[in-house]
Amino acid sequence: MKLWENLLKVFKQFWINQCASIYDPREIELYGKLVSDEHLKKVWMIGTTPEDHIKHIEHYIKLGFRNIHVTSSSPDEKKTISMYGGQVIPYLKSTYK
Repeated sequence: MKLWENLLKVFKQFWINQCASIYDPREIELYGKLVSDEHLKKVWMIGTTPEDHIKHIEHYIKLGFRNIHVTSSSPDEKKTISMYGGQVIPYLKSTYK
């Protein structure tokens, strides 16, 4: 857990010192270009199928996590919620009782 704690501290410090005071969309866009799509794919779950989401969540379950929080930036939140309610959550509940 130390790695996550350290990463969180670094992120918070960066946010407080840098990002919290950035209001210009052009500057925000410049910071966005510092992070590649490949890096985002490594640290965020990006997927459109229930199988994508299940696989990603199962990885953390197998590491021992029991409280997993999911957020979505989907342009169709109703579809995402429906997918989780209809497929992802029922599968995880029946597999990891």
